[in-house]
Amino acid sequence: MFLKLLVILLSAKLFAQVFAYLHIPSVLGEVIAGIIIGPIVLGIIIPDATFYLLAEIGKKNGIFYDVIYAVIVFVVALTTLFATILLRFVMRGEE
Repeated sequence: MFLKLLVILLSAKLFAQVFAYLHIPSVLGEVIAGIIIGPIVLGIIIPDATFYLLAEIGKKNGIFYDVIYAVIVFVVALTTLFATILLRFVMRGEE
């Protein structure tokens, strides 16, 4: 599991650095790395990689899963609230 994550993260970082060097947004490099290192390449290097990566997403571990889900929803809501407040503050300054 960790080898798969390591391959994905290192390739994303490598592509981000290359794209930043070429004065292209690094996020685009990370997205392209995800497309290239996706199920096709991981399936060649690590057989059944897609199955194992997606199987981890579907697991539910009782109360721990519920707490993590609630924390994620809370963080997304809080981020949206702060972004809205910040946007209103910035828009007032432009008038």
